[in-house]
Amino acid sequence: MREVGFFIAILATVAALVYGPHVVNGGLYYDDWSHASDYHDEGWASLATQLWRHVIPGRPLLAVLLPTPYALFGSSAELHLAMALVLGVAASTCFYVFLRELSLSSVPAGAIALLSLLFPWSEAARLWPTASINNLAVCAYLLGTVVALRGLRLRGKRAVLVHGTAIAMYLVSVLIYEVAACAIVFSGLLYRTRTSLTRAAPRWLVDAVLVLSALGISAVYTARVRHVGSLADRVADVPRFSRQGVSILGRSFLPDALDSAPAQGVVVVAIAGLFTYAFLVSRDATRHALRRWLRIAAVGAGAIASAYVMFLGSTIYPLHSGVDTRVNIFAGFGFASFSYATVVIAAQLLPLRGAEALAVVALAGFLLGLGFVDRLRADIGRWDTARVMQDDFLSALEQTLPRPTRGSTIYSFGYPAEVAPGIPIFTHPWDLNGALRLTYHDPTLFGLPIYRRGVVCGEKWVYPALFGAKYASRYMKTIFVSVPERKVEPIRSKAECTSASRVFGGGPLQTTPSRA
Repeated sequence: MREVGFFIAILATVAALVYGPHVVNGGLYYDDWSHASDYHDEGWASLATQLWRHVIPGRPLLAVLLPTPYALFGSSAELHLAMALVLGVAASTCFYVFLRELSLSSVPAGAIALLSLLFPWSEAARLWPTASINNLAVCAYLLGTVVALRGLRLRGKRAVLVHGTAIAMYLVSVLIYEVAACAIVFSGLLYRTRTSLTRAAPRWLVDAVLVLSALGISAVYTARVRHVGSLADRVADVPRFSRQGVSILGRSFLPDALDSAPAQGVVVVAIAGLFTYAFLVSRDATRHALRRWLRIAAVGAGAIASAYVMFLGSTIYPLHSGVDTRVNIFAGFGFASFSYATVVIAAQLLPLRGAEALAVVALAGFLLGLGFVDRLRADIGRWDTARVMQDDFLSALEQTLPRPTRGSTIYSFGYPAEVAPGIPIFTHPWDLNGALRLTYHDPTLFGLPIYRRGVVCGEKWVYPALFGAKYASRYMKTIFVSVPERKVEPIRSKAECTSASRVFGGGPLQTTPSRA
């Protein structure tokens, strides 16, 4: 426990240095706004029930967890972001415990776990409060695997009880967020490293049956309220996930300033050559350590693949940014393992021994982490800019429309939806609704951000072209507001709507160009 406590202190210090400014300068984003508003207006039980029935019926434990921070912290962005950081540190700590259980010594286990905390392509898990709750699913999987591996040392009733505890933790993981489900199904591969197939197989079978059953039930209920990818969708996504996963691997070894498609290609080819050569050399009976790190790299690659299996057909991809980096919340641990293993394997192939080899690994690992931090700082800057633009938007809206009539639908024009791809200012009805209701202390208001496309003026209704007729509002209850121009106009008829729509222009999608 002292060792784990020491490592937590290191993680917490690094997290404070890297992510601390975001805790102070960041804000609520996307789903955070709707959760904060719904909790404020309806309470914990109502929000949990609504999420379970209408939003995430396949993730009942997540539906219970999501409202809880609002019960504890209210709408304080700083406290929610501090919680997100604590959960990120907790996930990396659990990963450290997991790696130590796999017999990795403390220094490389600590280095890999630290890299997982800094991995920039899973930023949402530490920068966005809603996504940060999913760290608990990762923790449950990692600790469940540790319990299962320790249970393999036992016999009789104690072994059954311990593995039952592991299964319970696996199910908790899947019912929060199914990101580790594929890894659980293949948990027997880890069991096999500790015991015979005869002893591992029954446990493996029970794990797979229960988790696959939970996934099937989750998919059935989820399909009632949101898109669930078909088998064809999932198969069609494999090439794209593969290409983007390989791209992330190449980018992991490149500073942001030197990142380009040709550079990524060079890095990937170099890694492929390195592993080919290392595999051939490892056939020498004396290269035990090299073979071990090749196995660790294989486990990391397997973790990446198993993580991506769960997102096939989801319409979000590994190189998506901002809120969509939740796709890498579990894969990030695999990338950290693979990247560090690559560094160690390269060092072991050099004509170095002892302190010299350790120094090379330490320097390469430090540079790897420094590259991660460099990318993170740029991303954190964009998230923090979104908070500033949210504040400016709401301040301008209050000045332009001090007291909107109860029950009004407010269409906001002229303001960008995102700072950069995936980093929202206000992009959907639910985030703008929540922000308006909290700002005006009025749960009857409804907000629609108008960007890219304008509005459609019907005989009795008007609705945003981007979101469709399901968000239509009646005339007499509709208000157009141009936020940058501080202009407001009540809309009482189709004629007024048509006239105003020529003047009130939709905002741009983003304030900055998309990054490659």
